[in-house]
Amino acid sequence: MMILSRKDVSKLKRLFKFLFMSSCVIAVIFGSTYVIFGDRYLPWVKKEIVYIGIHADDGIQQATTNHYYYETNGVTPQGKKRLVTFKSPQKMTKDVYLKLVLKGNYIVSSVVVEQRAMPNKVFNRLQ
Repeated sequence: MMILSRKDVSKLKRLFKFLFMSSCVIAVIFGSTYVIFGDRYLPWVKKEIVYIGIHADDGIQQATTNHYYYETNGVTPQGKKRLVTFKSPQKMTKDVYLKLVLKGNYIVSSVVVEQRAMPNKVFNRLQ
């Protein structure tokens, strides 16, 4: 058994205090990043592909911003359903399919795709 001197105990207390304070600062940085930007810049949130279909009268126009808001179910290439919410400055044409790349709740990119470009099980789940 090792006996620590008062000087060693004091050094250990300072070390633990420094480690605790550093952890708190890092937590505040990640927390504020999440609050300000959402999960867009968090390194542990992975990108995923989701296919969605826009059908007749899916969008709701908000009078104050003049944007159309959409809330629809999307499907991943593995067949898992996911709720997708987004806004558009113009009304989307009906019966159009989009391939979205999402990072958390942020849409990284979107591409209009045709039915034949989607996996069959994805298209069947979108119907």
